[in-house]
Amino acid sequence: MWEEQKSRRFQELRRRQQENGLPEGEQAELASLTKELEDAEAVYLSPAVQQLRQERDVLENQNRNLENLLHRREALVRRLHDFLAETQAEHRAIARELTAVLTGGRGSEADD
Repeated sequence: MWEEQKSRRFQELRRRQQENGLPEGEQAELASLTKELEDAEAVYLSPAVQQLRQERDVLENQNRNLENLLHRREALVRRLHDFLAETQAEHRAIARELTAVLTGGRGSEADD
C-alpha cells in the first residue's frame, strides 16, 4: 500500500501535531498524506466493501422473503384456528341434536 518512508513521515507529523502543533506547511503536508492514505485505503478496501454490499443485499432480500413467509404462515394459523373453532361448534351442535334424537326430544331435524 504505502511505502515505508511515507508511513514514517506520516507518523512523525501526527506525533508532532499532537505534541505541540505543526507549522502551516507541515499541516498541509499532513493533510496531503492523510488524503493519500485515505484514497489508498479506499482503493484497497473497495472489493471487500463491494462484496459486503452484495452480501447485505442478498440478506435483505432473504429477510424480506422470510418476513412474507412468516406473514403467510400467521394468516394460515389464524384461518386454521377459525376453521377449528367452527368445526368444534358444529361437532357440539351435532352431539346435542343426536342426544335430543336418541332421548326422544325435539332435535332441529328430528321430526322431518
